[in-house]
Amino acid sequence: MVDTLLKPRNIIFATILYCALLFSSHAIFAGSAWSPEGYFSVYGYNYSNKSFISTSSSTYNGWTWLGASNKMPPAGYMGAQTRIYNDANDALVASSTMTYSTQDAWSMGSDGCFRSVSFGSYYSKGLTRVYNGNGYESYNSFQSPTQTVK
Repeated sequence: MVDTLLKPRNIIFATILYCALLFSSHAIFAGSAWSPEGYFSVYGYNYSNKSFISTSSSTYNGWTWLGASNKMPPAGYMGAQTRIYNDANDALVASSTMTYSTQDAWSMGSDGCFRSVSFGSYYSKGLTRVYNGNGYESYNSFQSPTQTVK
């Protein structure tokens, strides 16, 4: 009996079954999604932004990304803020503080926005700010797909 269980064919089958169960159960209890990427140009810099949301069985977590593609912006030129909304009524339920780049960088991310909740569907729609030579211009990211806390 032990010899039969240890045959390579049975070990491979057991490994595949284990991985399938592991990944399928993860999909039941969690979800994550990025928004479409948005593009804009300010003060000679070409930027893009997008938002992310992730949920588990009892939490949601959001994040906003901002980056430049044609040249590296100096410190302080980019800012990002995560905003999380309840899908049922589009109410803002959580947000991070606006975070600005502290050094020359091609890209940056906002502080995360993490909350424990018992249920609900949520999406992320970040706010980004970029320097225009005389102050800042604000650009919302596109809305992420809705994710559900189950």
